[in-house]
Amino acid sequence: MNFNPNNLCYYMAKLFAEYKDSEKKLVICNEGGTRSSKTWDAYHLIVLICDHQRNQWNEIYILRDTLVNCRDFTLKEFIKCLQTIGIYDRNLLTTSPKPYYNLFGNHIFFRGLDDEINTEGYPSDIIFVNEALETSKGSVDGLKMRCRKMMIMDWNPKYVKHWAFNLEGQPDVYFTHTTYKNNKHLEKSIVTEIESYEPTAHNIEMGTSDPFRWKVYGQGLRAANEQLIFPIFHSSSSYPA
Repeated sequence: MNFNPNNLCYYMAKLFAEYKDSEKKLVICNEGGTRSSKTWDAYHLIVLICDHQRNQWNEIYILRDTLVNCRDFTLKEFIKCLQTIGIYDRNLLTTSPKPYYNLFGNHIFFRGLDDEINTEGYPSDIIFVNEALETSKGSVDGLKMRCRKMMIMDWNPKYVKHWAFNLEGQPDVYFTHTTYKNNKHLEKSIVTEIESYEPTAHNIEMGTSDPFRWKVYGQGLRAANEQLIFPIFHSSSSYPA
């Protein structure tokens, strides 16, 4: 097994272990730049939990704003992660009518939040909301209310105002901050591309500088895209080394 996650996975695992025997619900918000491995670290954590709780039939939901995006991006990345670890078995994947994977005797459902009627009926042990800034507060609040153990959300902070930011500082909510520099597996070509956005004299001269993309995707910081004529604002921390 090639199980080699980044530090974020182990930090979340430590939090989960601390909350496991309590009656409190753990909420983790992973905010950061592109290719920081925050999504894969959530997948690694799910694998770790399922491996240690074999045949417990935990109900785990992995969600995105739409079922199409969940199939095309989130599910594909999940499969790629399992393949990299060396534990993927296509016989354990059901794709129709909606994706489902049996991981060590635990249920993993892939769903879209565009199905609001059915979303209200998702009782769960663990929820992972991928790209949470594209989702509505109402949908996530309903899911959180029915979640028994832990909710994880991740996003690139491409806005300065959003309902998700209001969770920071609330009880049992932990915000993390990661960038591409926290991903030990990242290819050099990707690092070069990300760093080309930084507004240095060289990058400005080369025409690759993009202050917004550098701040959001390079540094993982909240920013508004000033190049948009009509910016869209959704209504309404770093983790230890």
